Amino acid sequence: MKKYIIRSTLILILGFITLKIRAESLFTNYFLEYQTEVQYNFKDKFNWVNLWTLGTDVNIYKNGYLSIGTLSVYKTSDDRIADDLQTFSNIEEDNMPLSFYILGYTHKFRNAQLFFGIRNINLDYFIGDYTSFFTNSSCGIHPTLAENYTVANYPESAMALHLDIRFTENLLLKNSLYNGRARQLSDNGISFFKIAPRRDGFMNLTELSYQTNNYSYGLYSIGIGLCNRYFSYYDDGQEINKKINYTLWGNIEKELFSFGNSTLGILMEGSFAGKKNSYCKSFIGGGVFMNINGKTNIGAFIDHAVFSHANETAMEFTCSYPLTDFLEIKPTLHHIITGSKNYTIGLIRFILNIN
Repeated sequence: MKKYIIRSTLILILGFITLKIRAESLFTNYFLEYQTEVQYNFKDKFNWVNLWTLGTDVNIYKNGYLSIGTLSVYKTSDDRIADDLQTFSNIEEDNMPLSFYILGYTHKFRNAQLFFGIRNINLDYFIGDYTSFFTNSSCGIHPTLAENYTVANYPESAMALHLDIRFTENLLLKNSLYNGRARQLSDNGISFFKIAPRRDGFMNLTELSYQTNNYSYGLYSIGIGLCNRYFSYYDDGQEINKKINYTLWGNIEKELFSFGNSTLGILMEGSFAGKKNSYCKSFIGGGVFMNINGKTNIGAFIDHAVFSHANETAMEFTCSYPLTDFLEIKPTLHHIITGSKNYTIGLIRFILNIN
C-alpha cells in the first residue's frame, strides 16, 4: 500500500514537472503538499498518518481553466487511538491509494466564477485563517454537516455546480449544489462521476461572508445547508431518512490587537441541525489565535457538540513554526471528553508545501 502511494505520487510529480518544462504558460498554479503526523494517546497506542495532495490549474483560454487535484492517505494502523466522535485529527482517514478532491472546469465572469465537476466542500467552506489553523476536524467542517449527511467532506467528493459572486471587495456569496451522496474514486469509478438526484438526493450549501483586511483582519460568515439525504442516527451505517433537512451555521474570526509584527485574535463558531432526530444536533466553539513576529502561531480552541447518544467536549492547544520556507512543524495537544470517557492525545505534524 505504502509503496503504491509513493510510486503514484512520484509519477504525478514527474508528470507535472515535465508538463511545466514543456508548456509552463499553461499553468496558473501547481502545488504539492505532504502532511505527516505521529499520534500518541499517552497510554499504549501510536499511529502514523500521512496525507499527500497534488494539484494544478491549467489555462483553457482567457476566461476558463481546468483544475485537477488528487489526494492519497496512508496510516500504519487501521484502529484509531481514541473513540472520539468529532475526530481530533483532520487528516486521519482509512488508507486510500488515490482519489480526486477536485476535477472540473471553472469559467470566470466579471465578478463571478462558475465551476462544474468533481469538488470537495473543504475547498470553499470553513477555510478562514484561524479556522484552518486547528487540527480538530470540527474546525474544518461542523459536525452538524459532516455527521448528518453523506456530504462531500474529506476524503470524499461529489459532482457539483459551484458559484462564487463577489459583490464588493469584501462581500462574497458562495453557493454549491452537490450530488447528495459523496464517494471516493475507489468506491465506484463510474458512480463517482454521476449526478443521480432520484437515487442520491442533493446537497445545497449557501454562505455569505464579509472579510476585512485594511486595518485588521476580520471574517464573518453565515450559511445554510439543505439536504434530502440524511441520517437521524447511525444504525450500522444504514440511512433511514430522505426528507429535506437543514443546518444553519455562523463563524466569526476577528483580530483584536496588533503589537509590532504580532497579532492576537478570537474565533467563534456555532451551528445547529433543523431536525430533532438528527445525529448531531448542535455545535458551538471558540478560541484564541496569536501570531508572533510573523512566524510562530499559537492557538487554543474548545468546542461542545451534542449528539443523539452522547455529548462531546474537545479542547485543543496547537502551535506551529516554519523550519524552512516550505517546511512547518505543528505540535498539538488534545483533551476530549466523550460522555463518561476521557482522552488525552498528543501529535506532532510536519507539513511540506511546495507551491
